[in-house]
Amino acid sequence: MEVRIAEKFAKVKKPIFYYLSAGEGDIKKIKEPIDKLNSNIKIANNSLVNYKYDVFKGATHYTEVLHSIPSALYHIFEAYRPINSAEYNDKIAVLQEGYAEYLEKKYADMSEVLGVQIPVRMSDFKVVESLILKRNAYSELGKMAEIGNVNYPKAMLGEYELGLMYEKQGDPKHASRKYQNASQMEPIGDLNKDLMYEKIDEMNTLAKKVNNVKS
Repeated sequence: MEVRIAEKFAKVKKPIFYYLSAGEGDIKKIKEPIDKLNSNIKIANNSLVNYKYDVFKGATHYTEVLHSIPSALYHIFEAYRPINSAEYNDKIAVLQEGYAEYLEKKYADMSEVLGVQIPVRMSDFKVVESLILKRNAYSELGKMAEIGNVNYPKAMLGEYELGLMYEKQGDPKHASRKYQNASQMEPIGDLNKDLMYEKIDEMNTLAKKVNNVKS
């Protein structure tokens, strides 16, 4: 098995999960081929194989299963979880750009690997939006608008993101138009008509000030 499994993994064309574990106090004749299999899988180095290997300290051949089952389940269903602090700090906040693309890929991978198709969670959407604003990566709000329109076509999310992009880029005239469009669509999360009307008034006031300065 330590040879055949690794050879198979080198040839797979679709994403699969494989979890392997051993106990630190495992039986030698069992642990040695497991270590060999781990080494061979690493040599195969196929990115389509979602692989994890654990060696549990203080565990024996008989007690490691108690650690292995939850660890394997966490490994397999990690992609399904909402963005948590670990994913945010280790995978998203470290990026220099491409925050919106990360969000899009997270859900694309979830669909391909797990066969689960759900709309982008609003909690995940807001986490990424917040980071975009924090990093002043305002052009990425256009991509966030696309994601919003694909996942919630009847909601005001997409138009709001475009309005926010124009606002942050110093274009209150276009921002006001997008907020106006959003006000005619369905509310979602903390976005509602009252907020859109407030944004419209704010942008119109700002646009007048800009025109006065120009004149």
